[in-house]
Amino acid sequence: MVHNGCKPSDRQIEPRFETTVQQELHHILLDWLKKLPPTAIKRRVPLETIASTISWAIFGAGVQWDSGGRTCSPQEMTDQIMTVISDGLFQIVRVSAQG
Repeated sequence: MVHNGCKPSDRQIEPRFETTVQQELHHILLDWLKKLPPTAIKRRVPLETIASTISWAIFGAGVQWDSGGRTCSPQEMTDQIMTVISDGLFQIVRVSAQG
């Protein structure tokens, strides 16, 4: 819906915002993954696929939390998302004790 012929509705802005956030998450994750030594990746999954999957998982969980009544605090939700993501990520990436 357009008000006074110049202001787009939230529904028009929201998808662009969501796409931008998810793409930025993807970019950050992909950059991080590319900095890992080649021997760090245990599975033969392209880094782009790993970054895409994780970014959508983080983003989707955040959107679901936001639209589902926010039954826990933002910090609690962040902790939950990070636990799920890191447990899965450790199955793909070898993290050395030295960093």
